[in-house]
Amino acid sequence: MQMTGETFNTWFKPTRLLSQDNGTITIGVANEYAKDWLGNRLLSMVKRTLVECGVENAEVKFEVMT
Repeated sequence: MQMTGETFNTWFKPTRLLSQDNGTITIGVANEYAKDWLGNRLLSMVKRTLVECGVENAEVKFEVMT
């Protein structure tokens, strides 16, 4: 448990995996604000979680879904 349920529901529940290509994981987000917030505040936690799941050295990008 790395975050509260409220944080998860606000920032991660509305995301979607858009692609996983050549070591880059692209996560779709609802808007620019979410993209900036996740990229600036939760990126390190996302990368740690990926390592714990066996995905090492992945680049993570957040992209606004259209």
